[in-house]
Amino acid sequence: MPPGSENPISGSPTGYFEESSIGIGIICCLRLDIVVMATTSLFNLLHGSQNGQHFDWGSRLNVACGTAEALAFMHAELQDDGIAHGNLKSSNILFTKDMEVCVSEYGLMVVDDGSKNSSAFNLDVYTFGVILLELLTGKPVQSNGLDLAQWVNSVVKEEWTGEVFDKKLVVEGANEERMVALLQIALKCINGSPDGRPSIGQVAAMIVSLKEEDERSMVSSEPGFER
Repeated sequence: MPPGSENPISGSPTGYFEESSIGIGIICCLRLDIVVMATTSLFNLLHGSQNGQHFDWGSRLNVACGTAEALAFMHAELQDDGIAHGNLKSSNILFTKDMEVCVSEYGLMVVDDGSKNSSAFNLDVYTFGVILLELLTGKPVQSNGLDLAQWVNSVVKEEWTGEVFDKKLVVEGANEERMVALLQIALKCINGSPDGRPSIGQVAAMIVSLKEEDERSMVSSEPGFER
């Protein structure tokens, strides 16, 4: 199905072309009835002024899930055409006023992850892994994410995993087990061997499962909940 056509699957992402000052890209959103009017980006939420908005663990997991599902949809639709995102980063993950996730600038350029024999789709998985690291650490990215990936790998290697996570998440009391689970998914994505990385569809399935587990945990911890 080409970008711009109607998606018959209710609730699935939809892609369409967007004219901008930098060329023609694709925005992919998770709802068919959405009107894209971006109010902020993931970069601004993590590293800019939040205007008092609390970006908690549940919100970050929702962003990870929504972005993965949108990207997985676009990969599936455009695989045969060889069109990957090519430049996924926190500044082109946008949000509407209702905090719906929209992935912008799809297919505009390709970023190198420093490895050889990477396909454009493998590169998308790598850069998505870097975004997961941003969500978990709260740290900004430089050098196409190579710096953040190297830092996280070095900390994990020294078995100081707890030092990876954003102190705001720790203070909030976010579940460390599920943060570690998302970190493990991120590490799979930034595997130095492109062939060792999962597909974005597999990544999305893992994050959806983690999000469902997180939601079940929240329900079971509510006062008055009985099994």
